[in-house]
Amino acid sequence: IYIRVRYWNGRIVDIERKEDGLLLTIDFIQKSTTTTCYEELERLYMSTSSDDYQESARKELINKLVLTRYDNRTQRIDNIDFNLTPATFLLNDDSQTTLVDYYLNKFDIVIKDPHQPLIVYCPRRPGEHTNIEANYLVPELCYLTGLSDRAHRDARARKINNFIPLDSAGRQAELSYFDDMCRRNAASVKYFASWGIDIVANIIPVQSSINESHRV
Repeated sequence: IYIRVRYWNGRIVDIERKEDGLLLTIDFIQKSTTTTCYEELERLYMSTSSDDYQESARKELINKLVLTRYDNRTQRIDNIDFNLTPATFLLNDDSQTTLVDYYLNKFDIVIKDPHQPLIVYCPRRPGEHTNIEANYLVPELCYLTGLSDRAHRDARARKINNFIPLDSAGRQAELSYFDDMCRRNAASVKYFASWGIDIVANIIPVQSSINESHRV
């Protein structure tokens, strides 16, 4: 069985108020994903008996983080509903719209298997441990983030994971690209101007030092 690992590049942008003005902070993140939840459910279905399939699937996937690429959000799996499918689940807006129609109309995404079970997640506000409100995701559209236990046991996947972090040259190149992209976008320029921020064309070098490690 081959472990397929994908990496998604992203940026974190934050604006903070300091004593002498505003500080724009930019950092770069990379998330590794292995397979979609649908592929993982398919693998479990092929490797376990029909009586143990649902229990094995819940044990394997509950509390795992998934990334939905159509909106770039990360959610934690709370349950798997094997009684609902994208073809039978209806939105709560009296429109009789199924998830199949919803993703097609809003994101132009065609769900290949309309009979797959649905992932259940309960969004939590900061400080909350539980939330009874249930939301549903389609396994086919959810990527498992990080390396799974199965991937950690695969030597090739572990080697690939060592190349995720950007080095200093890569970070500088990404920062230059982001800077150029912001300055070329009229909406971004207008937004930063409302905060009193002017993005310069060149990266300003800052002298730094590396402290030697000490034995503890």
